[in-house]
Amino acid sequence: MTSPTSESRGGERMNAPPLVPPLQCQGIKTKFVSEISRLARAQEFEGWIEPFCGSCVAAFNVQPKRALLADSNIHIIRLYQDIQCGSLTPGLAKAFLMEEGEKLRSIGEAHYCAVRDRFNSQPTSLDFLFLNRSCFNGVMRFNRQGKFHRGTAASND
Repeated sequence: MTSPTSESRGGERMNAPPLVPPLQCQGIKTKFVSEISRLARAQEFEGWIEPFCGSCVAAFNVQPKRALLADSNIHIIRLYQDIQCGSLTPGLAKAFLMEEGEKLRSIGEAHYCAVRDRFNSQPTSLDFLFLNRSCFNGVMRFNRQGKFHRGTAASND
């Protein structure tokens, strides 16, 4: 799929399903991304400012010429910085998630807890992506010490 030019921003995607970001975030923007995109196409603007970008679903689908995206979660920011600079690629993420997913299937929740402990002692974007994809309902929760503490879907049944 080609990316729209600045002149046709959003035009090529008008009837396409929304682009899906790498992170799963509980939020309302995903439900309204088609309407947000429609409103953005109908207006002229110099830049897109999103103070709580979360998964970045709105920015991915609006595809503005210029954007300032922010979030209070440093791990979200680091993930997108790693993607932006090229140190985290789709191929690397896919290989990592497949390998860790296979370990999760064979070892179970103990592997999830090991990755969570590893992330809490030395956070990486890949571990953050794995935890986000594996935790209960994709809901990221951090305790007062800033440690990721959400369990897996299996542990929350």
